[in-house]
Amino acid sequence: MVCFGPQSERERLDLHPQVSVLKEGRVAVDEALKVRSTALVQTVEETAQQRADSSTLRLLQEQMKQSLFDIQHRLSVKTNKVHVAHQQMEKIGELSREWRYPEGRGDCASEYYLCSGQGEG
Repeated sequence: MVCFGPQSERERLDLHPQVSVLKEGRVAVDEALKVRSTALVQTVEETAQQRADSSTLRLLQEQMKQSLFDIQHRLSVKTNKVHVAHQQMEKIGELSREWRYPEGRGDCASEYYLCSGQGEG
C-alpha cells in the first residue's frame, strides 16, 4: 500500500472537486453528442426521403411532359382536320353557288328559273 503524506492527501482532496466537475462535463458532452447524433440520423433520413420524393417528382414531370406533347400533337391533328373540313365546306359552298347562279345569271331570277323547273323542257 502506498502512503501519502499530509500534503499529498490535501492535494488529492483539492483535486476531488475538479474530478467531479470533469465527470459532469463528460456526461454533458456525452448527452450533447447523443442529441446531435440523433439529429444527424434524422437529417440523413429526411435527406433520403427528400431525394426519393425528388426522383418521384422528376418522373411525374417527365410523364406530364410526354402527356402534354401527346395532347398537343392530337390537338394539332384535330386542328388540321377542322381546317381541311372548313376548306371543303367552302369549296362545296362555291360549287353550290356556281350551280345555283351559273355564269352570266347571277340574279334571283336565274335562281327562280333553275329552281322552279321552268328552265327545263
